[in-house]
Amino acid sequence: MASQLGIVGRMQAADFTASKVAVLSLTRSDGIDSSKPPHPIKINNICSRVIATPMATAESGEISDRLKKAVNIAPMERMGLSSEIPDTAVWLCSGESSFMTGSGVVVDGGYIID
Repeated sequence: MASQLGIVGRMQAADFTASKVAVLSLTRSDGIDSSKPPHPIKINNICSRVIATPMATAESGEISDRLKKAVNIAPMERMGLSSEIPDTAVWLCSGESSFMTGSGVVVDGGYIID
């Protein structure tokens, strides 16, 4: 798992963004090292954003005040569903992504394109 902040920067988050850039770099390097025959292994990661989890939402399911701005800045203006990350992981493990390795799949509601 990486983060969309491994692709774009964010003010006052240099340590977090640097760690996610490192995860993306490891993914690319391991994708090169592990993809060669006779036993190729696909190495990819998921770059997610704010995901609706009990930690991110109040008991009522409302978005906490500290996250509202972060959620609304992305074009889809919603938190990711907790099911959308494992759905992406299953897709990456399937034959549908058989020609992918060393990639970070962005699941962020359009944040990095805005």
